[in-house]
Order: sequence, then C-alpha cells, then structure tokens
Amino acid sequence: MTLHCHYKVSTILAMSKQRLSRFSIFALTLISTATLAVCQEDGDFGAPRLEEPDWLENYYLDPTPEQFVEKMREYSQDGTLVNEEARGALVGFISQLIRQNRDKIDDWYTALSGLTPEEKQVLHTAMLFSHTEESKAILKLEFDEKFETEKEELPKILELKLDEVRTLDMLWGFFYATGSENAIRRIIACFQFADTKVDPNSAKIPEGYSPLSEQLPEAAAWSLKSNAIRHEKVKDICFKLYGEKKTLSPTEKSLLREKVLSGFLPEDTPEGQ
Repeated sequence: MTLHCHYKVSTILAMSKQRLSRFSIFALTLISTATLAVCQEDGDFGAPRLEEPDWLENYYLDPTPEQFVEKMREYSQDGTLVNEEARGALVGFISQLIRQNRDKIDDWYTALSGLTPEEKQVLHTAMLFSHTEESKAILKLEFDEKFETEKEELPKILELKLDEVRTLDMLWGFFYATGSENAIRRIIACFQFADTKVDPNSAKIPEGYSPLSEQLPEAAAWSLKSNAIRHEKVKDICFKLYGEKKTLSPTEKSLLREKVLSGFLPEDTPEGQ
C-alpha cells in the first residue's frame, strides 16, 4: 500500500483540453454542479431551479463535521474517492477538516476502515497534509518507518509550489473547508507566471507543448471568476486584495481586474478602483 497519493496529469473539466490540459480543477465542478442554476421543466417550461447546495463546496458557510463519515461513504459508493480529477480538492478539503476536528480523527478513521486501499490513499494523504499530531500517531501505527520518510518531505498546502499538478485544486479544497483569504491569495499569485517566459533555446520543446507555468494564469483566472460567481466571499476577498495598495504585484492586480473583477464592475470604472 502506498501512503502518499501519487497524482497523475489529467484533463481539465469544462475547459479546452488543448489550452489547459494539465489541470483538472475539479474544484470548479466538485461532486456536482449543485450551486449553479439548471434549466429543468419545473411547472414552467425551461424554468431555472437552484439545486441543493453542495456539502463540500459550501462547507465553510455551515460546518457540519458530523456528516463527514457519511459523505466519505457516499464518495466511496459513487467513485469520487478513486477519481483522479477529484483527489486534489478532496485532499485539500479533508486535511483542513481534520485540523478543525482533531479530537474526531480517531473515530473517523475507525469508521472508515472499510474503504479500499485505493480509497484510503485520499484519506492518508489528507492526514499527512493536516500536519496534526493526532494524524501522525495513527499513520505511524499504520505505516511505521514509511511514515517517518513521508512526513519529512511534505510542505503545508499554502506553501506548495503553484506550478505543480493538483496544487490549484488543493487550494480550492482548502478554501471550501475554511473560507480562508490566504488560499485565495495563493491562487491569485498564479498570475505572477504571466511574467515568466520559457527560453526556447534552453531545451527542445515539442511542437504544441506549453509548460504548466504558462497555463497557470488563465487556469487561476477561470477558477477565481467561476467561484466568485457562486461564492460571495470569494468575490469579496478578491475586491479586498485588489483594493489594498501593497498586497498584490502590478501583474497580479492587472490580471485580477481584467480576468476576474471586470465582470462585476461598471464598464466606466477607472483603473485602480
């Protein structure tokens, strides 16, 4: 059994596979599109109806840790726990639930003992990323020496390299669990990669290939805008950071306005406002 989740490159959901083929950004669709208006015949022809809000995506608004075991069993039954495109957001999310409920992890781990080894990879990785003593104690009993090696190599989620597969998803999972401004700030930091250009002479780059770092600004912008539409707090945090004089770099500020906030501003709003 492997202790760590070894993430694979996957295709982005609901975006151009050619432009952003290495991001899944499962965080944008989650386990359902429950918070978006969907057109269904509901008495009136084509009348839009709001589905029940998704538990994971809206957890920070109304924390219900008592539902954790039930939800993990549901995700086991519907295949979410073994879905490569879901793992990043799930690990980020679960790691923070563990941090918020350290006294419950023993009971949760026992209750979820029936998960398959592959499904447990998500839980084990989230426990590692929680950086809690309670999780460490369980993992040490489960994996002994292998755990000692793994724990030394793992950074905190907010310190992960942005240009690595799954980091963006993990940051969104982190936000959904906590509502943290710090997670949104890290996602905005992806705009810095717009200033980074790959030297074509430094290596032989296959035709049609674009490095992950080149795709980050647009992936971050799309994820921020999509979530700002669904989450008032995401929009408020973006406006707050945009309005602060020294928080964002010129590139971050410019792209945040152009790619994310422009849709929420009157057309004649001057730059910097």
